[in-house]
Amino acid sequence: MIATSGSRSFDDVARRLEEAEATIEALLSGQIDAVLDADSKSPVLLASAQDALRHSEERYRTIVETASEGIWTLDENFNTTFVNRRLAEMLGYRADAMIGRSVLDFAGKRSGASDARLLLQYSLHNASEEHEVALARNDGSELCVLLKSSPIRQSASQDDGTLVMLTDITERKRAAERLQAFEDRTRFALEVANVGVWDADFVTETARWSEQLEAQYGLKPGTFGGTLEAFISHIHPEDRAEVIEKIAAAGESGLDFSMSNRAIWPDGSVHWLTNQGRVELGAHGEPLRGTGISQDVTERRALEQQFQQAQKMEAVGRLAGGVAHDFNNLLSVIMGWTELVLADLPADSPIRDSLDEVLRAAAGATSLTKQLLAFSRQQIVKPSVFDPNDVVVETQKMLRRLIGEDVKLVTRLDPGLGRVKMDQGQLEQVIVNLVVNSRDAMPMGGTVTVETKNVALDRESARTAADLAPGDYIVLSVSDTGSGMSTEVQARLFEPFFTTKESNKGTGLGLATSYGIVKQAGGHIAVDSTQGAGSTMSVFLPRSMAITDPSPGTAAATSRGTELVLLVEDDLAVRRVTTGMLKSMGYSVISVGSGEEALKLLSDGLNVQLLLTDVVLAGGMNGPALVREVRAQWPRLSVLFASGYTSDAASLRDLLDSGAEIVEKPFTANSLGRSVRHVLDARSEAERSRARS
Repeated sequence: MIATSGSRSFDDVARRLEEAEATIEALLSGQIDAVLDADSKSPVLLASAQDALRHSEERYRTIVETASEGIWTLDENFNTTFVNRRLAEMLGYRADAMIGRSVLDFAGKRSGASDARLLLQYSLHNASEEHEVALARNDGSELCVLLKSSPIRQSASQDDGTLVMLTDITERKRAAERLQAFEDRTRFALEVANVGVWDADFVTETARWSEQLEAQYGLKPGTFGGTLEAFISHIHPEDRAEVIEKIAAAGESGLDFSMSNRAIWPDGSVHWLTNQGRVELGAHGEPLRGTGISQDVTERRALEQQFQQAQKMEAVGRLAGGVAHDFNNLLSVIMGWTELVLADLPADSPIRDSLDEVLRAAAGATSLTKQLLAFSRQQIVKPSVFDPNDVVVETQKMLRRLIGEDVKLVTRLDPGLGRVKMDQGQLEQVIVNLVVNSRDAMPMGGTVTVETKNVALDRESARTAADLAPGDYIVLSVSDTGSGMSTEVQARLFEPFFTTKESNKGTGLGLATSYGIVKQAGGHIAVDSTQGAGSTMSVFLPRSMAITDPSPGTAAATSRGTELVLLVEDDLAVRRVTTGMLKSMGYSVISVGSGEEALKLLSDGLNVQLLLTDVVLAGGMNGPALVREVRAQWPRLSVLFASGYTSDAASLRDLLDSGAEIVEKPFTANSLGRSVRHVLDARSEAERSRARS
């Protein structure tokens, strides 16, 4: 009984539940008439269904109103029939203010009304797709949302509007835009800084390169290869083992690493790169991933090498200048006393020939000293304004004798060439050295071409030539059809005593001397050479706007005199021999060893007609400083410098430009006498002119 009764009760409850579910389904499907018909038959069931429907509606409304997404229902004309609280908040409206308005009224500027219309129409037929659109908020700002729509169907054959779900992705979009802007700025910065980026996966042995890094290896975008093997293949063979070793060491330690390597471009050229990287290790210490950056430092490396070369040349130049200065003093003593002894010997003396040989040897040593001083840019020069074409024309005969019959000499001279201001004899020396160097590069004969032209260097052009400022230059180039030079030879080309010739066929000073001369004149020598294709050396010299200097006057007819000369020379041996020379020509001489002593004698009232001072003096006052003091207090006193070397070229040049004279060491008695007489006679003529006026 109990079991039967329980079974009947369960069946009854189940039946009632089934009836209630059917009624709720009928109510939810809008079939109200069917429910009302059932009302007279089952009033209890109808009440239960209505109560269930009310609870269901409340539950679903709560879900809709508290949803984190915006919910928007539209009729068949896209007019608003319902919005939930979240959507109203998103757009900044009251919910009831949106009812009846077209969805197109809320389209943002970034999508536009026509786009929104098309988008919504498209969504009715593609319910599974998501679209990113911009909506206009009540305050005029824009909201970026992710939109997904689906049709509302009352029957299988009829749509009764559209249900739209919207997710606010404004902040996500802004973050993505900020990230994109940051990536764009970073990419631009990397491109400007010439920085390439790489990323390597050691597990899959794949790698990714940025376009900038591909460019550093001379590759087109997307042609790198994408493997660690491809990366190694682009490295210079001599550097591969070291690169692999450093990456492997970083993979074991997990420490950052840096390295330099050469890259071989498809055209065969070699570029220098620097790399910094980091390796990420796994839980067991195994290398997983590597990232890093790379820079092409080829140009910077070349500039550093040029700077180091310039420093080395400067150091050697200072050494050469110091040695040449001391050597000049020794030669002055040797040549001076030899000349004085010869002057006292009878014409038939058996030792005269021996002393003549001493003088010839000293003259040869003098030539070597001048080359050292020219290389060190410490040679005393007598600049003048002239046309370089004139020097080329004047030296052609000599050049043809030097190069021999199997070498053809061709000149291409610009008739409108500008003027330069420098020592004319030094330019002749540069031309001879460059032409002889070209001849030696063509043992089987060939052609040497000397060419002149005007050039104007802008900032970019001047940047490629070391130590040159933008401006107007004349270029004198010497080209040959010889064997050319390797990059290693070019790197050492202007080093003193460096030569590729046999030991008895060159001193290695010719090009070093030319380098020093050109640098002293404010210019530069550029070298363009390829092995097997000849060489061109181009001398850049600043163009002078001054007119050509007049030809120098004739030398004084006599070297003798009776005036009083104040000699300032810190080398005792040179002081003695110079005093002997001057006295042998009839002059009276008072000699001192410093500028301070000379100023004291003049301040005490010593009346001299000529101050003869060395340029380089021991102590705190050199020759130019002494002369400036003398001219300030005794402006009419004649001055003559004696030196072949200066450590204060700019100061001396100013004095020479203002009319001071100089006699070069090592000097002979004749050259000294002519210079002394010329200065004294010029002073006498100036005094006579003042008296007449």
